[in-house]
Amino acid sequence: MVKLSEIESKVFTEEIQLQDISISKTTTCLEECIIVVGSTGSGKSSTISKCTGLPIKSGDGHRSITKFSSVYEGQDLQGKSIYWVDTVGWDDLDGDDVETFQDILKFINRYNIRLVRAIVWNVHPGSIRQDATLHKQAHLINQFADKRIWNNVVIICKQAIKAEKEGAGALRAAYDFNKTSKVQIKGYRYIDDPAFDDSDLSQFLQDEAIKKKFNIVDDIDVRNIVYGTIEKLGAPIQIIFNNFHCTACGEEGDNRLMSQYCHMEKKMEHSEELMRYHPAETELFHPTTNRIFDHNGTLKSNWYHSNKFCCVFGGGKGLKTYTCCKQPPEEHGCVERWACCKMDLKRVGCKRRYTCCRVDIDDDKHEGCEFRYKCCNKGSKAKGCKPVCRKCGNPWGSNAMNCYKTSHTLVEIL
Repeated sequence: MVKLSEIESKVFTEEIQLQDISISKTTTCLEECIIVVGSTGSGKSSTISKCTGLPIKSGDGHRSITKFSSVYEGQDLQGKSIYWVDTVGWDDLDGDDVETFQDILKFINRYNIRLVRAIVWNVHPGSIRQDATLHKQAHLINQFADKRIWNNVVIICKQAIKAEKEGAGALRAAYDFNKTSKVQIKGYRYIDDPAFDDSDLSQFLQDEAIKKKFNIVDDIDVRNIVYGTIEKLGAPIQIIFNNFHCTACGEEGDNRLMSQYCHMEKKMEHSEELMRYHPAETELFHPTTNRIFDHNGTLKSNWYHSNKFCCVFGGGKGLKTYTCCKQPPEEHGCVERWACCKMDLKRVGCKRRYTCCRVDIDDDKHEGCEFRYKCCNKGSKAKGCKPVCRKCGNPWGSNAMNCYKTSHTLVEIL
């Protein structure tokens, strides 16, 4: 455990960048601490100041004085060192509650804090009814350790005369997460409250009954009340950091430290446009059904004579006929052929065409008779082949950036 001897060195603050999910480890190890949370101006810093005796700046406005998580060393009633973590106020005009909670967890992770002795939850006086603010804060507290944390929670209602009544709303919010928990609730008014004038202080100092009636306490009383209550709590709660993977946006780490943004909803779409194509194979065909008659042979002149005189004296007459059938040119051909290619009828075809639409493959004007997507080669009515976010259109599983505030779809990384 870190030992800080001098008052000046008892305060060390770590500035945490909220965007940075991964915090590097440090050799500093606080082991066990008390974490103080609550709305801005609810008395977090003043509680720590009175319990540690350290001068800590505090405020009562709507803007947080504490800008970053800080650690302060104090001593409990037995003189044992104990560390207090002061946090940025929830419900602050300049901050986001979830990011503030993540800031606390990052701080715990950085200083290797694994045991939480207590959560001191400061609430404003008059929190009789459970409202949305108290419920949200209780939800964040519950995330330290689901249900188990509530036996180590102390609700402090600053400026309260009857703490159980004025802090009843916070108590109900706590019971929403653990009905059987033993949440402690305390309240008081500081004797050094600026609202008191000299005459008020004089009465409080002279009349113990008035002081008790209005629940007025000094710094020693605060120490005794707070430390005394914490000593009666159960064993410290271990803070466990888990490792998850979001299937929607790909983020990994402890789910409590993940971005509030993820992809809205998955839908399937095609990444490329439709294109024309022919779904069937090609076949040979003849572009016409007309046939012609032709000769396989060639024309050849044939000589003939009617008597010996023409043979002796060179007379006679030449007759041209086809060698294939001995028929003259004016006669009908002896072989039937296709008119388109003059090939034999036994020839299956002289050109190719698509069997789906019977279009010649050499027809450049016809790109295809049906449509399909380039990305997956599926038809025009096929469901999308690529999962994307319905809102931002980016691939499902990619970084969501600031797409949509929603919970993550988590699987544990074993």
